[in-house]
Formats: sequence, C-alpha cells, structure tokens
Amino acid sequence: MENFWLILVAAIAYLLGSFPTAYLINKDVLRRGSGNVGTMNVLRTTGSKKLAVLTLIIDVSKAVLAVSLVSWLAGLGYDLLLGIMVASAFVVLGHNYSIFLKFKGGRGLASLFGVVLAINWLAALLCLATLVILIFLTEVILILLHKSGRNFGNLFSLTTLNSQILGRVIGMAFCLLPIYLIAPQFFLFLIPAIALSLLRHGDRLLGYLSKKTVG
Repeated sequence: MENFWLILVAAIAYLLGSFPTAYLINKDVLRRGSGNVGTMNVLRTTGSKKLAVLTLIIDVSKAVLAVSLVSWLAGLGYDLLLGIMVASAFVVLGHNYSIFLKFKGGRGLASLFGVVLAINWLAALLCLATLVILIFLTEVILILLHKSGRNFGNLFSLTTLNSQILGRVIGMAFCLLPIYLIAPQFFLFLIPAIALSLLRHGDRLLGYLSKKTVG
C-alpha cells in the first residue's frame, strides 16, 4: 500500500495523543473542576503546580514525539509536510478523544503547542506569548464590563473558567499569524490540528451558553 506509512503515522500519533497523562496523575480530573483531562484541571483538582507542570511537559512531549517520527520518516524519503499534517491532527485527536478514557479527553492545546514547538521553536514561543496575552486581556475586558454594570448578554457573564476558554479561542486564532510569518510552509498543514482544538474549546463555550439560555 502506497500510503501505508500515513496510516502508521496516524495510528502512532493517535495512541501517543491518547496517553491520559492528567488522568494517571489524578483520576479525579474527570469528576472535578472542568472535567477536562489537561494541565489546568490537574492544577485545579490537586493544587499542585509541580504535578501541573509534569502533566504539561508529558502532553507537549507526546506531540514532539509524533512530529519526530515524521521527521525520521522524511529522512527515508517520505513527504514531510503531509506526514506533519496527519501526525499533528491525530495527536490532537487522541488527546481530545482518548481511546483509554472511552473517548473523553482534553482540549488539545498542549499537544498543539508541542507540534508547533517541534516544527519551529520561535513560532511556538510567539504563539504561547500571544495566547497568554489574549487570555489576560479577555479576562480584564470581561471584568471591566462586569463592573460597568452593563448587560451584554450571556457571552459577557462568563465565569473565570469560561473567560479563559474564550481567551484561548481568540488567542489560538491570532496564533495563526506567527505560524504563517515564521513557518509559512507548514501553515496550511497545521490547520486540521488547530481546528480540532478550537472545536473542543468551542464546545465548552457553547455548552455554557446553552445552559445560561435554558436557565
């Protein structure tokens, strides 16, 4: 089979992404906090910065390993860009819908960062800075709107957790710019992975807004 190597990359990347780091560190992550299997929920449920950092490092490393596999295969003559597209999408997919947790998981942000880090460290650092700034600005704006006493609807009555998610969605959208400017050859091939992470963050926001509307 001509494209068997892509199936192999997809399977390995998915299994790497599915490794349930946060759950193995603290099984309560599925029942407490946001219910998300990721770094921030480990911090919320354990209160331990060390365990949260450990979770982050392992989740980032999963993606780095997936991209490293593709780089090795590229050295054997396989298509690097096509391989990165498949590996990045499936490592995020695995993290978001882990086969080891009955297809529950995280939101793919750490895995996505690991992919970009493996491709270009400068683009990864700029993406991280953009993300942090946008999360901060989003929370500040929402706090100011709340203090102003104005009613802007459900979107601006978000909890701190959901305002972080809103900031992540905006930040991830802006992260496309440094990737495009610094590593343009990879830009289009990373869109499926970015879309998968955005989808999971969007699900959280939509779920919150639906509850507010019903309530």
